Amino acid sequence: MVLFPVMNDQGLIARLLVGKGLGVEVARDEQDGLLRREFVAKAVRLAMVEKEGEALRTKCRRMKDVFGDKNLSDEKLDDVEVQWGEISNGYEINLTDYVIYVCKCGDLDEIKDVCERIWMGSRVLGRQSFVALIGVLCRCNEGSMAKSVLHEMYCRGFRVDDVTYIVLFQCLCRNGDLDSADWVLRKMVKGGFDVDVCVYGSFMHGLCKEGKFREARKLFDKLIKRDGVSGSKAAFLKERRRAIFQLNYKGEIPEMMVYEMYFRSLCAVGKLDDAELLLKKMMKKRSMAQVCVYGSFIKALFRVGREEDALKFFHVECKKGLVCSDDLARYVFVQLCNKGEVDSAIKVFNELSRKGAFINTVIHCNCLLRSLWVAGRKLEAEKYFERMNHGDLAPPNLATYRLMVCGFCNGGNERKALDMFEEMLSKNIPIDRFICETLLTSLCNQGRLAEAYKYLDAMTRSGSLVSYTVWKRMFYSLVSNEEQLFD
Repeated sequence: MVLFPVMNDQGLIARLLVGKGLGVEVARDEQDGLLRREFVAKAVRLAMVEKEGEALRTKCRRMKDVFGDKNLSDEKLDDVEVQWGEISNGYEINLTDYVIYVCKCGDLDEIKDVCERIWMGSRVLGRQSFVALIGVLCRCNEGSMAKSVLHEMYCRGFRVDDVTYIVLFQCLCRNGDLDSADWVLRKMVKGGFDVDVCVYGSFMHGLCKEGKFREARKLFDKLIKRDGVSGSKAAFLKERRRAIFQLNYKGEIPEMMVYEMYFRSLCAVGKLDDAELLLKKMMKKRSMAQVCVYGSFIKALFRVGREEDALKFFHVECKKGLVCSDDLARYVFVQLCNKGEVDSAIKVFNELSRKGAFINTVIHCNCLLRSLWVAGRKLEAEKYFERMNHGDLAPPNLATYRLMVCGFCNGGNERKALDMFEEMLSKNIPIDRFICETLLTSLCNQGRLAEAYKYLDAMTRSGSLVSYTVWKRMFYSLVSNEEQLFD
């Protein structure tokens, strides 16, 4: 390759490729730094015809075969690594670190692509790569794919730790994939995992999610009565019967905790009549339920459109005084924001703020900001943001700035979005890819391509724009308007 660096980081890239024997750089005049036609001609002759450039041409032909071969680009990770190692004189690529990096910074499509490559076979990946992939896939509720990664870990002989097991198990239960959850539970028991109350609660939720209410009730009764097969060794786990019913929890499970698990599972799937009956039974017990139980019922009522019933329940429970009214009001406030009832949410927010209740956490402030932006009330959103900045409310965090930057961009006010972005840079607040993509897309749509290029370059250099797919989308948006960009 004949390398002709002109701007930005092209000089660094050119020197990197020259150092690896993959190209020849066009020299510059040492006096004024200008390029001369004789220097260009000399570099072309060396690269194309002269004997001294034969090694360079051979290596570049091999590189063309690698990177120009679509079949190879879709091959296994370690095949690509071997080819690169031969081209780059053994320059080491740590694929384990790369996979962890993608899990931390990439989007879901990039993560899925890595999984596809792993299933093709990759000898060089370490255990932490698989752990990271399972964790991020479960966070995205991609339980089936995470299970396949776990199976790949078994095939490679890697040890699966308890945290990885429970994360995958809870994800599968959340998705209602009971057969896969049962498979993971058997692996856990076989590996000596001590089944705790969280396992029972997660599986109970999965049963309700899949409409297996009779089985959920059976599990509830089992935990209340403490019956079942004693011990939890793999020898006692029979096939064709759910493992959860064959286990017996060795520790103490407070009766109220069992009620709460079942109640919240019913609320999560909208079985409110059954949940209300169970709540009445709970209220007759001497032990009081946690405030999150009442909050789950309020959330469920809002979810099915019974706002009036939720508010009535809230006021009744506040009058009873059995739970802290301020804590319960937080659930009402969040649900009002989610439903777009901004005025009612502001009323609750301001009332609790005056009382000095601990509602002014950044999570609640962000919830209010989000609802104001959705309702198109940007002036009020700015007002509350200023209060957060001045210390009247909880101080803003990355999520707060993301709401503000994206809100201004979506509203067509790029100037304020850029001001907010510059404020983040001055305060050393991390920039995530959502802010980068929203800001750059907005600038491109407005035809401000030179500014978009400047920020793309700055974000790339600082490491803010870490997702390759996002960078590629932004770069193609710019080069598709190349004439405007370099006017």
